Amino acid sequence: MKGENQLLKAHLHDMPCCLRVSGEDAYSFLQSQFSNDLPKDQDTFVRYGLWLNVKGRVLADSFIISSESEEFYIFSEYSEASFIKEILDAHIIADDVIIEPIQLIGSIFVNLPAADLLSLELGLIKEAADRATFNYINTNLGTGALFPRKRLEEEGFVFCFRDIATYSLCKKVLEESSVHWMIENEMHLNRLTLGMPLVPDEIGPNDLAGEGDLVPSAVSLTKGCYLGQEVVARLFHLGKPQRQLFVMTFDEFNERESIQLPLNITVENRSLGELRTLYQDTNDSNRWYGVALLKVRHLERVQSEFRLADHSVDSLCRLSEFSLSDI
Repeated sequence: MKGENQLLKAHLHDMPCCLRVSGEDAYSFLQSQFSNDLPKDQDTFVRYGLWLNVKGRVLADSFIISSESEEFYIFSEYSEASFIKEILDAHIIADDVIIEPIQLIGSIFVNLPAADLLSLELGLIKEAADRATFNYINTNLGTGALFPRKRLEEEGFVFCFRDIATYSLCKKVLEESSVHWMIENEMHLNRLTLGMPLVPDEIGPNDLAGEGDLVPSAVSLTKGCYLGQEVVARLFHLGKPQRQLFVMTFDEFNERESIQLPLNITVENRSLGELRTLYQDTNDSNRWYGVALLKVRHLERVQSEFRLADHSVDSLCRLSEFSLSDI
């Protein structure tokens, strides 16, 4: 089962997206734009979801975190703050809504076992665990913001820092502890084993949420209208989409520099899909994993006939079924 590995894990992101949303209409405005349901009957909450266009295409992803001061925070590790703000600004008409960028130096995610271990060094983790909100806290290392993060089977805490000194101190504590510090490739492979596509690199503005297995985990099928909702609901009830994300494995591959991504996957001049990202195995430098959006009806041809820099596909599976232990 995915997520059973209980290693103490941590990873960092430099300059993540953070926006503060306030005003009398802040909740209703976000609810009308965000793909997931924002609970009205909870004082505090954290929700992962998507920002879609009117055609249901995926523009960006983020968490929305409530705060005890009746403001909301938008946090994303990969989507840009200026882009999400531009999306939202375009839909503010007469709403009493203010959207402000919050400049963060960096953020550090620690999973639950690591958070337990580091509670003495970082302070207040356990107290914050029951408060699903954007907390400004004073830790033993300095001041930062903290919120609990859960997406699929990955659960832990995100620490956000506005000053480089506190950020550097926290990184130093993690590096000197028994927590496993994940490098970028390892972080992405861990994400893939949890079935999480990267927005917008693997699922983006030309793609539907269902093509990345983001329905219903990042999308509400029961709440009222939001941008792109009709398209999402219609395609969900029609069944599986014609395209889906797959993970390709290439053994004895050492020609990454020659590959320009995204790469159109063609067999006999017919386009079968697109290779979006490539990640090197952390234990075997000649093994690479590629994430591709493929037309489902052509899968057999992709695996048997497609070659990447003269290397064949050694294995192919849906993103939702990918496991490093199966390779």
